[in-house]
Amino acid sequence: PNYNATRHRLKLRIIGTLVGIAIGIPVLWFVPSLEGQLVLLVITGVLFFAFRNVQYAHATMFITLLVLLCFNLLGEGFEVALPRVIDTLIGCAIAWAAVSYIWPDWQFRNLPRMLERATEANCRYLDAILEQYHQGRDNRLAYRIARRDAHNRDAELASVVSNMSSEPNVTPQIREAAFRLLCLNHTFTSYISALGAHREQLTNPEILA
Repeated sequence: PNYNATRHRLKLRIIGTLVGIAIGIPVLWFVPSLEGQLVLLVITGVLFFAFRNVQYAHATMFITLLVLLCFNLLGEGFEVALPRVIDTLIGCAIAWAAVSYIWPDWQFRNLPRMLERATEANCRYLDAILEQYHQGRDNRLAYRIARRDAHNRDAELASVVSNMSSEPNVTPQIREAAFRLLCLNHTFTSYISALGAHREQLTNPEILA
């Protein structure tokens, strides 16, 4: 994972853990019965799997509640709260150090390659449109693939520029240049799409030339 995505996920992990501890400790006080805690155990487990792939902070909160409830059945619910927070902070610190210094995936290094891929995709898209100005309108598969590829590459370039904006090694000059290149590529793609929207066979040789 890249630096920006990892940093965001670590933030959600810490927030979810702290909120889970803050909610879990009062729950252990106000729901002391075994039956009530078993019901909450099932509910938090179901909610963890429900939110795991859509809301990471919520999923972390529910799994923290689940851990507290499980340990409380052994009589150690309150004792495990502080170690849970400490372990989470240590784990997040290790993950941040790894993505920053050991296995960094700096997005600004991918910018030249993404620009090249976006330009090549736009050229293929433009070629497919110009061919139809000579031969007539045709929505065959090759044209649709070229169009989709151009828009996908434009979206990939936008994602790289967005991610690199928060990286510590990127200077303001690089950010500004990357944003300008993104705008130029997006404008280029938009102009090509405008040509594609009006593609019809032309018979005037002067225009085709």
